[in-house]
Amino acid sequence: MSKKVFGVLITVVIIFAIVINVVAVYFMQSDDAETVEEIVVEGADEEEEAEVVEEGEETGSMFVLDEGMRIDYASNPMVTYLDDEKLILAYEHRAEELRFAPGVDAPLVVTYDGLEFEDVEDRTGLSTRPPGVLIDDMYHKYIFTPATGVMYATSVDNINYESHNVALEVYAEDATDAREFGVYTFFEDDRGGIVLLFNSTDEEGDIVVNRAYASSDDLSTLEVTDRDILDGTLESELYADPNAIALSDGRIALIVMNQTDGARPPHGRQGTIHLFFSYDIGETFVYEGQLMSHEDFEEFDVYSLNDPKIVEMWDGSLRVYVAAMLPDPESTNEDPLRQYKWILVSASGELE
Repeated sequence: MSKKVFGVLITVVIIFAIVINVVAVYFMQSDDAETVEEIVVEGADEEEEAEVVEEGEETGSMFVLDEGMRIDYASNPMVTYLDDEKLILAYEHRAEELRFAPGVDAPLVVTYDGLEFEDVEDRTGLSTRPPGVLIDDMYHKYIFTPATGVMYATSVDNINYESHNVALEVYAEDATDAREFGVYTFFEDDRGGIVLLFNSTDEEGDIVVNRAYASSDDLSTLEVTDRDILDGTLESELYADPNAIALSDGRIALIVMNQTDGARPPHGRQGTIHLFFSYDIGETFVYEGQLMSHEDFEEFDVYSLNDPKIVEMWDGSLRVYVAAMLPDPESTNEDPLRQYKWILVSASGELE
């Protein structure tokens, strides 16, 4: 074989090898492209589904949101007065912090339809604190004092209360340990006694609801009868901000605010309000369902729901007033974590 022929053969072999490599690379790239295209499509579907959830179009809430806000720059609503014509709320006028209950100088607002509120001009004979229970022409209530525990107090006018004694010794060692006693609510049962429900934090870090009871024979003494009375009813064991009322049909309605194990606001969005009914005047409670969620809102960019209060309205329906956390466009705080405000919003519904 001549050198010329041999050179031609070598050239052909090299060209053939190059063609084979080019074809192989092309098909490999085509397969990768199809794979990437499939991933992009799947990712887009997942993102779209997540957006639907964030918009809160289907959250399973039983109540319907009332349009608009009730009060701007407001938190910690407290029902202080309710009769056949009007409802009066006290609240904290704060944008950046929460407290358990309004102070003595807190704003008072009144509504005659449950939705439109106006300032109370004459505060004579009105209180910013929750009302006591009227039994035998005397108002009875329990007032938490960190230094002493839960005090028993009475009043003839439901405004000026006199403390008598420690009804429940909450702290054995540390009087400032807030884990032992938190938000609380109380109501009268059908035997003339008073049921008190209160938050505490257990060893696992769960926020639970406990039950204490004062019999009609001695309203000045509370005895803890049951702890963690709502245990296991929600996936996340955080039953905060309990608020209970006696309904006209004899049932007790109890609502709580629940949060998941995710990031706390404003790093994440939290807050669902849940309803429980008691058919035995507050001895046990049955889960009814979710009333409202931060995911329900489209009108406001809600990050959190806190401090719910439930009211039986004049037509027999139920309404929940709750503080909602959202960005404050007028904030001048340089800390981005404090550029938020609280407003009062509400939701309502009729339950059998």
